[in-house]
Amino acid sequence: MSEFAASFCARHQHLAGFIDRNETNVHAELLRANGLEALNVKVLESASGEVLDLIAEHNMAAMLVGRGFTGLEHEPRSMSKPVDLVGMRDGRTYRIEMKRLAASEHDELHSRTMQALNTALKLDTQSIMIEMSLHESFEAADINALVRHVKQTLREPRVDEVYTFAVDDEIVASYRLRSASRGHPYVGILGDYLGEMRDVTGVDASRVRGKVRKAYAKFKVCPNAAAVHLVVLEVDNTIDLVHVAEALYGPIYVEFTRQGPVGRGRHPGGVFTRGLHSRLGGLVVARRKEGRRLLCGYNFTLFRNPGGTLPVSDVVEALGVERILGPTDFP
Repeated sequence: MSEFAASFCARHQHLAGFIDRNETNVHAELLRANGLEALNVKVLESASGEVLDLIAEHNMAAMLVGRGFTGLEHEPRSMSKPVDLVGMRDGRTYRIEMKRLAASEHDELHSRTMQALNTALKLDTQSIMIEMSLHESFEAADINALVRHVKQTLREPRVDEVYTFAVDDEIVASYRLRSASRGHPYVGILGDYLGEMRDVTGVDASRVRGKVRKAYAKFKVCPNAAAVHLVVLEVDNTIDLVHVAEALYGPIYVEFTRQGPVGRGRHPGGVFTRGLHSRLGGLVVARRKEGRRLLCGYNFTLFRNPGGTLPVSDVVEALGVERILGPTDFP
């Protein structure tokens, strides 16, 4: 396993700067020694589109080994719809489905656009920084044409002038050139067009609900057998726990009188309201301990399902949960 990190970097060169080789090799060795070599192989053989999901499973498996779980299996063949990880601790069986809340389509489009532009411009020698905004109608199919438009503009650049890029006579992007110290043009700022209002109300909550509902299909066919059923959701710091709580327990409402607010509660509609998804004991939010490091440990927040059965104290001890939240909590 000493070559795991080297093999990973060779396969996924664009991610090489986001791993610590020593820690990565330690994680891989932990899995190999505990019967999870197949997960190591899946990570090394993964396509770019699925590698981050598999890294999340790899991280979780390494943490379970480190916390004393035994008999660990990855996607057991004995299950008709296998969950990602099954293991034992203190006499309890844990069935865990690992999900990753990837960047939204909106954020992914912005990231792809910025990367394409900066890659295309890095051989130029002009010291120019580009401030760019994308309209809501901008699409991934427009990226290559936008790159050509910017390169054409840079043949005779005019600093501080606003340029617009249109598709079928509709402006879908605008940008301004600024003087910079860097020795080649680059996009330093890329955001939404300020003249438009993008409705993001409930978007993150909706995405969390979708992840839980998709995972629950596996737990519905599991025997109860007093096992602990958990969904673990890897999120980054752009996802606020407020939105996770809304997805699980429902949107917040506040009661007012003439004297001001007197109380608050939640509307129904969360995936854990009215006894729904009772075979699922809870959702664990996992944030990477090292923000820019892909293969690393997690910090855990547990959202319990009031309609399910969950030995909360045992789960907290087993996973090292740092925070517990329920429907009456408002993070």
